[in-house]
Amino acid sequence: MLSDSEQMNISLSPQMARFIRDNRFMIDWSQCPGVESVPDKLGGAWVFSGTRMPVSVVFENLESGASIENILEWFPGITRTQIETVLGFAAERAISPARRQERPY
Repeated sequence: MLSDSEQMNISLSPQMARFIRDNRFMIDWSQCPGVESVPDKLGGAWVFSGTRMPVSVVFENLESGASIENILEWFPGITRTQIETVLGFAAERAISPARRQERPY
């Protein structure tokens, strides 16, 4: 499991953000805490819990060169913890299953 300090320093390169964005449909987001898919919210897209903010907005902005701080400023409805949880979850799933250990989130 990632330590608190490791979780607080998660960042992705624009290339990794693009890879995750392009493969986001292959990630089982139902296992990620802090996100939900509700049919009445954006057609069932995965959003940050309690918001109408799609998870994909994080990856799209990181791919464009934005920082987490930029995203927090531009989208005040989400928190750093929510972003870092999603980034950590997606990064873990982007690693080959043979090279990673299952981590509870």
